[in-house]
Amino acid sequence: MAGITHQLLPVNVYSANEDQFCPTFDSPRRAVPHTMFRIHRESEGHAFVTFSLSGRIQSEQVAELRTLLQSEHRRVVLDLQEVTLVDRDAVQFLRLCESHRTQLRNCPAYVHEWIIKERFGGHG
Repeated sequence: MAGITHQLLPVNVYSANEDQFCPTFDSPRRAVPHTMFRIHRESEGHAFVTFSLSGRIQSEQVAELRTLLQSEHRRVVLDLQEVTLVDRDAVQFLRLCESHRTQLRNCPAYVHEWIIKERFGGHG
């Protein structure tokens, strides 16, 4: 059995919380707030890969995740333990992932409830 490998994938990583500012400025005096999003990849042999997500998942991150998952040929697990906030695009994406046999591990209760509402045509 192959060993576990860990990899922090390159994604846009910004300030740790919304009260801090990234050192990017849109004018000489005003900093632009950003949100943090990280993906940690952990694979075990050829069977499956786990992507541990942390921070906020919004439309921009959904596009990154979609590309990442489409390139993966193993069974995928998304660990959402450290996810702090999602928007509707993220919930719809997670619902689609779940319907394609991607396991959602440690899914926050509010996200799980929202996925169920979306599954039946409701709105979060």
